[in-house]
Amino acid sequence: MEIQRYPVGLIQTNCYVLHFPDNLCIMIDPGDEAEVIDQNLEHLDFILLTHAHWDHMLALCDVKAAFPQAKLAMHSKALYSKAQQLELMDQMNPYLRTQFASRFDNLPKPDILLEDGSEIGPFKVLSTPGHTPGSVCYYDKNDGVLFSGDTLFENSYGRTDFIGGSEDDMYTSLVRLSREIPPSTKLCPGHEGISTVGQAMRFIFGSR
Repeated sequence: MEIQRYPVGLIQTNCYVLHFPDNLCIMIDPGDEAEVIDQNLEHLDFILLTHAHWDHMLALCDVKAAFPQAKLAMHSKALYSKAQQLELMDQMNPYLRTQFASRFDNLPKPDILLEDGSEIGPFKVLSTPGHTPGSVCYYDKNDGVLFSGDTLFENSYGRTDFIGGSEDDMYTSLVRLSREIPPSTKLCPGHEGISTVGQAMRFIFGSR
């Protein structure tokens, strides 16, 4: 797997473009700057959302328009509607609504609704609620990579005080990841830098 990481948008959300030897191409979290994240792409097979917060999908409409054949996938509990995006932006900073609301006027319908244990491309889907009810991680066991969205960061974990967040659910999700994912697994989060699952868990729970 070749991983291209693009920190994009107002709060530098990580968008990942993944290329596989069989010509499969996957984009995770098209956060903004479509002209950057789809540059030089000849095709795109899947667009995967780790969760449906505005900063992870500002470029979604543009990317989907450029690659209409790409299948859009997200968890069935993703907070995906425009109304939910506006509510979240108002909670964070009302300025965001004036700047970004129009980006959600014509959200494409998801092609695939995911559940815990779903498989898509090389990934197993792990439901990890806490940051949102529909947060997921994408785990490629063969390549040893976890795309964790805003569930787990290099030195922290996602906030739980936004709409749909739950500190109890987040704790349960983090414990699950610490038990099921090998510490040496490469961690590709929704914000911050790339590290390993073990490094992140040591920061959160101490020595494993």
